[in-house]
Amino acid sequence: MDVLGLKIAEVGAGINQLLSKITLLQTENRDLRTKLEALENQNHLNLSKMKEMEEEIELLIIAKRINNDQETTEIKEKIDELVREIDQCISLLSET
Repeated sequence: MDVLGLKIAEVGAGINQLLSKITLLQTENRDLRTKLEALENQNHLNLSKMKEMEEEIELLIIAKRINNDQETTEIKEKIDELVREIDQCISLLSET
């Protein structure tokens, strides 16, 4: 009976250790879930900010293209003006 009592005590001690480990693991699991949720929220915010920045980049690219188009138009107008002046000079030279 003494051996049986020792075995029961050993099993009881093992059960207590397992219960302690379960409690520890449940606490760790809860903490990890909380961290995971926080990281998922941060990831969501980062993705939203990245999307906003991509849209801003796209708008800046469009604005730059518009600006370049306006500069191109101004350059073409200046070239046309110079060509007209050259044509006038040629016309004057051919009259003489």
